[in-house]
Amino acid sequence: MNDRTKFIGASDSPVILGYSKWKTIEELWNEKTGMLIPEDISDKPEIIRGNEWEPLILDIFRLENKGLEVSGPTFHKHPEFDYLCATLDGSVVENGSIVAPVEVKTANGFRKTQSGWTDTTVPDAYLIQLMHQMLVTNTDHGYIVVRFFYPNGGTEKTYKIKRGEELCQKITTEAVQFWENVKQLKKPVRKWQF
Repeated sequence: MNDRTKFIGASDSPVILGYSKWKTIEELWNEKTGMLIPEDISDKPEIIRGNEWEPLILDIFRLENKGLEVSGPTFHKHPEFDYLCATLDGSVVENGSIVAPVEVKTANGFRKTQSGWTDTTVPDAYLIQLMHQMLVTNTDHGYIVVRFFYPNGGTEKTYKIKRGEELCQKITTEAVQFWENVKQLKKPVRKWQF
């Protein structure tokens, strides 16, 4: 496992842009500067379920997309800003190169609408996370594959998402400023988007 205090990962970008319901930019800054040890959430049921199901969901994505070569988890750094990184759950590969990151999620099927899932859209935080991955890997599209859980089973849905240059630029600008604040031990300004 990489030391997450040494880089900005894809799950950090929603926090930096003010779209996280789970963490504030101040908490993230405190973690990156070493002033706060991140809470260990590995024993939470949602995290355990996600970790157990992630490889299975990726296998389902492979089966449903037989024409695509899909690799497993990999770690990447941005070519210019080496502190912008992404750990991909999977990726679509052509001729040995990544052409699309694959982000795997699990969600409560009964609360999907309240959480921001629709037939055509994903929650903002996950969209930002995937855009960060596309930015780091220099790809023009990516996939979010989600399993919605219900008491008697579940269903999977795949969202193919095109890269948004405006959002990628905003991620870059805000992440660079955030990282400067980390290096200078300067507290960031809180952003709220929801």
